[in-house]
Amino acid sequence: MVALIGIFVLSGCEPEPLEETIPVSVRVIAVETKLVEYAHSYIGVMDTESLQKLSFPANGKVDSISVTEGDWVEAGQILASLDPETVQLQVDASRAQWEAARSQVEKVNAGVKFAQDTYEKMETLYQSGAVSAFERDQAKLQLDTLLKDRNAAYQVWEQAQAGYTGAGKIADESIIRATASGYVVSILNEPGEFAGAGYPVIVLRDAESRVRLFATQDEVVDLQVGQIARCTFGEQVCAGTVDWISEVPDAATLTYEVQVKVEESDLRLGTMVDVDLILKRVQAIQIPIQGIMNDESGDYVYVVENGEIQKKVVTRKEIENTFVEVEGLEPGDQVVVMGMAYVEEGQAVSVREMEE
Repeated sequence: MVALIGIFVLSGCEPEPLEETIPVSVRVIAVETKLVEYAHSYIGVMDTESLQKLSFPANGKVDSISVTEGDWVEAGQILASLDPETVQLQVDASRAQWEAARSQVEKVNAGVKFAQDTYEKMETLYQSGAVSAFERDQAKLQLDTLLKDRNAAYQVWEQAQAGYTGAGKIADESIIRATASGYVVSILNEPGEFAGAGYPVIVLRDAESRVRLFATQDEVVDLQVGQIARCTFGEQVCAGTVDWISEVPDAATLTYEVQVKVEESDLRLGTMVDVDLILKRVQAIQIPIQGIMNDESGDYVYVVENGEIQKKVVTRKEIENTFVEVEGLEPGDQVVVMGMAYVEEGQAVSVREMEE
């Protein structure tokens, strides 16, 4: 009994176990110095420096088109050709006109020679009194008329000569070649269709593209010609530079047109692209803006050192979207970005890292 009583007494005197304190869980990011880019962002439209409208020098039926819209072509590359039969018909027609004009000139020349001889004889007879002045004058009138006819015939012959020479040249150049390297913007005819002389068949744009965008009055003061630009469409990214900034704002929107020269882009005209105009690039530390707190001493953040919360005063610099550049932190500092409201300096915490 004594032993049992002793056991009960001892068991009643044991201290109650202490409750285990669970550290508050916070999420942190390990900061690092990295290249930070500041930019103005816009939506721009693909444009071009110039368009080349290429045509055949003669009428004819299109025989072949060797490119499609969007193709890249090199200077001198054959793009289209005319049906050689239709070209030959024009050559034959031009030759017939030239031969007819030449025949007319020969005929008029013979008439002029005859009239000249007749007039000279009539003048001699008139001087001897064998014919009247009226008869002599009639011979002179006929000569003058034929001389005028000869001048007109020569003009027709010269025109026919030019047409015939041109037709021969057309026969040698019944193809369209790219005058410069670039992209095919549009094709206005198909094989078998009639193409009029001088009417565009293929439209090219040069290799150099431009993006047009509009900046506000507040933004345009940060922009300058030569500034680096980045244009993005889906997964396509192309570099460029600011090439021109309007001095006068649009009357309706009060925005300023900006043109960006883009290097080697095959995007179609009118494509909407995201444009970043780079203002500056610096090596800096950025943290999510929600990680910064404020009290009477200024801005500060919580960092975790050896499993405990420590307070660090920081200085805000520039804000970019949801991140802010700060001074006062060192690379590798674990900055608390979630759970700051439930901790205080010196408190032990459990840490979970998250993506910055």
